[in-house]
Amino acid sequence: MQEIKLKIANIGIRLQWEQITIEDLEHIFYKDFVFKDEQSTEVDLRIHRGGFPEYPQEEMIFDAMENRWRLYNYNGKYVMEIFSATPPHPKETVALIEKDFSRGQVWAKPKDRGVRREELGFRKKELGVRREPSNLSLINLMRPLAEILVINHLSKDKGLLTHALGVDDEGEGMVFFGASGAGKSTLANLYKQYSKNTVILNDERLIIKKEKHKFYLYGTPWPGGGFTASNHKVELKKVFFIKHGRQNRVIPEPTILLMKRMFQQLFLPFWDKAGIDFTLGFCEELVRSIPSHRLAFVNDEKVIDFARKARKNERGIWN
Repeated sequence: MQEIKLKIANIGIRLQWEQITIEDLEHIFYKDFVFKDEQSTEVDLRIHRGGFPEYPQEEMIFDAMENRWRLYNYNGKYVMEIFSATPPHPKETVALIEKDFSRGQVWAKPKDRGVRREELGFRKKELGVRREPSNLSLINLMRPLAEILVINHLSKDKGLLTHALGVDDEGEGMVFFGASGAGKSTLANLYKQYSKNTVILNDERLIIKKEKHKFYLYGTPWPGGGFTASNHKVELKKVFFIKHGRQNRVIPEPTILLMKRMFQQLFLPFWDKAGIDFTLGFCEELVRSIPSHRLAFVNDEKVIDFARKARKNERGIWN
């Protein structure tokens, strides 16, 4: 039996398999999240190759087909279907998961690898593409399956997963919330180029947890266009809601509006009412506890120093 154990925001996920090969176990996005000690894990998954099990589909409890997955009730457990992003969107993965998301069986279809027939000795007029099965991929197995498992565990009084850029800047955590196109990857690239005292946790999916009356940022292995993922933790000191602007400006807004902006960027456990209630309450507590403002910024390195001054609340920074 082979296995790999991942730790994401202190949530341990163990994958076990035999008689199959899983590629990219040392992938740059995941290698920082692998651990090898004897600590117990919160989620244990047994991986199988192909051969989807049969199950009824009458009781669908959540349809996220836009994000390539669906969730069903079946025999006291959950069945999760995950589909390809490529039309006609065939089914790629089926997972049978315990209701507390602690254990599960996962059947994954290998992605086909195209092989040119001329490479196999065929005549030129017979050129074409023949599909041969490839190995399983850690990247394909983990998204969105691991994201959903992490969201569920965070919603049990622990924290939340959100669309955001997180940085450890000079030892203090800042989070930049924003929808696609708001500038998360742009800011991440500016920090990478111009700031030696900054660790980028992630530029797309970030975890926020509360521990001993303090809020902390955690990186995840699921980056955006900045392609930056770090298994790093830092205490959160400042919250920004970003947009592109003609000048760098901090714009105060009412707490209720900031909560609405944050709500739009959350990954919510829609299949669990108690989990949704906790996540929304956590969101409100976060905005009321940590200094939070709107930030308009220009795409140049000056925004880095501007954000630092705003974090320190230096006189003259507010507009």
